[in-house]
Amino acid sequence: MSYPPEVEGSPTGDYVSKREAVLHVMATASFLVFFQAYLVAPLIPSLSIEFHASTDSLGLLVPAYMLPYGISTLFYGPISDRFGRKAVILTLLGLMVVMIAGVATANTVPQMMVWRLLGGAITGGTVPIALALLGDIFPYEQRGRPLGWIFGSAAGGMAFGSTLGAFLNPIIGWRWEFLITAALTAAVLAYVVRLRRFLVGEIVAHPLSPRKAISGY
Repeated sequence: MSYPPEVEGSPTGDYVSKREAVLHVMATASFLVFFQAYLVAPLIPSLSIEFHASTDSLGLLVPAYMLPYGISTLFYGPISDRFGRKAVILTLLGLMVVMIAGVATANTVPQMMVWRLLGGAITGGTVPIALALLGDIFPYEQRGRPLGWIFGSAAGGMAFGSTLGAFLNPIIGWRWEFLITAALTAAVLAYVVRLRRFLVGEIVAHPLSPRKAISGY
């Protein structure tokens, strides 16, 4: 197994603790990605009243997010191979903060649609890069637990987002739901910045063509 440049030989106690910190913060980021993604669907009836729009038109907010999300996942893994996990994950988390906060400022359906389209394209890279990053820092025989954390966090985000969205709306309002989620994402970003010296950030010396981005070769 290869270790980051700061670590030589066998893993030290400090290396292991930082590796666990990376696991926890990436799991939290994965949770927030799916939490904010699944917030919208249960809010559609309330948004329909506030925006004076039909539920059918607001229902398009779901595929508006999921389609670019699914497409963008094809590209972020190879992009992180080319430019380094660190640079890409920091950029995506920063943009994710802006996107989630942007949803909270929407006053019309088209405005929210734009923010959700951008959100799908932005957040599609978080989980793939988290998995690649954990693959970089955990040996093969120890990857089961980190993968379980990531997928479990994603499932938890789906479950809590789809339930808390409707539950909290009458209490704090949907805009505050997104603003609080943006603040939590900003906290995750700040913690990743603290760990940036530990993250693998090397650049692979080969060009990234569109064909390679899609095929992964």
